[in-house]
Amino acid sequence: MEGQPEAPAGPKYYPVHAEQWKKQFLEIRQNFTMKHPRVLQTLFYLLGYTREQICERGTNCLDFKLAKELINEQLFQKMGSYQPLGSREGDFFDYQKISFLRSNIKELDEEKVQDFSLVMGKLLSWI
Repeated sequence: MEGQPEAPAGPKYYPVHAEQWKKQFLEIRQNFTMKHPRVLQTLFYLLGYTREQICERGTNCLDFKLAKELINEQLFQKMGSYQPLGSREGDFFDYQKISFLRSNIKELDEEKVQDFSLVMGKLLSWI
């Protein structure tokens, strides 16, 4: 149609105010189950949380009951102070290293995650 601008090519863009995004992320704690748990698992590993803090005992499966207790102000502070550039200092478990983190989310379709949950899509993009 004449006079109407064409939609820009490229990925979908969903502007969300930071406080609104935070509120929606905190609301995830109200859920009983989690779709796309690898997004949260990878986020926690990236920020230095251990397997024992977020997974079922003796497995690499996210325990949502444990993980949702960690969705709090401390998590937001860790996200805010995370520096993706440069080398990371300290000792890391294999599951906290970038190669594992990449492989943990490589099967996820970013668009499907985004369509399911704006918050999970934002987290996946941040990771």
